[in-house]
Amino acid sequence: RRGHNFLFHARQDSIRVHTSQLSWIESLTENGYAILPGIVAEPGCDQILRDLDEIFFRDATGSVLRTESGQVFGARNLLRNEPVFVAKLLKMAEIWPIIASSLGSSCGLVRV
Repeated sequence: RRGHNFLFHARQDSIRVHTSQLSWIESLTENGYAILPGIVAEPGCDQILRDLDEIFFRDATGSVLRTESGQVFGARNLLRNEPVFVAKLLKMAEIWPIIASSLGSSCGLVRV
């Protein structure tokens, strides 16, 4: 099972550190990403996987990255190509309060 993690990525130089920090900020600062366990409930994870399977199968824009054997290892431009999916994912994860508490309320999604 792939679990209930949510991956958040940011450029290291764009992070402002506030006094009440969560431990994931250290990972974000050091690695450029953080995995936040428990953000999406299991039924939500199942829906995300179904949606991604459909997006990857459809591959309407040719942006899905595959190995020579055809396994998906990434996808480019999800925000541009699948805005409804990205919006649904962010609402499901309720991630903005966590991000805004550390990055400030003016942070936003730039690229997925």
